[in-house]
Amino acid sequence: QFAMATLTPLRSSSSYRRVYGRRPHAQNQRRGVRVLANASSESMPLTSLTAVTPIDGRYARLTAPLRMSFSEHGLIRARIEVEARWLAFLASRDEVPEVPPLSEEAAKFLDDVVDKWSVDDSQLVKDVERTTNHDVKAVEYVLKQKFAD
Repeated sequence: QFAMATLTPLRSSSSYRRVYGRRPHAQNQRRGVRVLANASSESMPLTSLTAVTPIDGRYARLTAPLRMSFSEHGLIRARIEVEARWLAFLASRDEVPEVPPLSEEAAKFLDDVVDKWSVDDSQLVKDVERTTNHDVKAVEYVLKQKFAD
């Protein structure tokens, strides 16, 4: 469960005990941070009031064009492009016999994968990442899967 913190300084542990009925955790008491118990993201829809920063909150309509580049989907999409271009480069080099040259059809397929990458494809990468615990390896596995299909 995720706990949210406010930057409200605590005057003393006794005032914390009075409010919350227990002593504060030592690290929170040292930092002077009040932790709100049972605050989960599931109970709070994303609005300008619940967003983590004003960028995705009150300024969301102004920064919406940036989502394609700076969101998690944008990052995964960029990684897919890098991996696809790297594979095409390796395939074009005679010095790398482990990677055979790509046919025109395979090169076009690789370009199409990059050009038609969707949010659903990025979700597939995130699903694979849960089992690999490695984001770039998940990208490699999904690319390999797309070639196998």
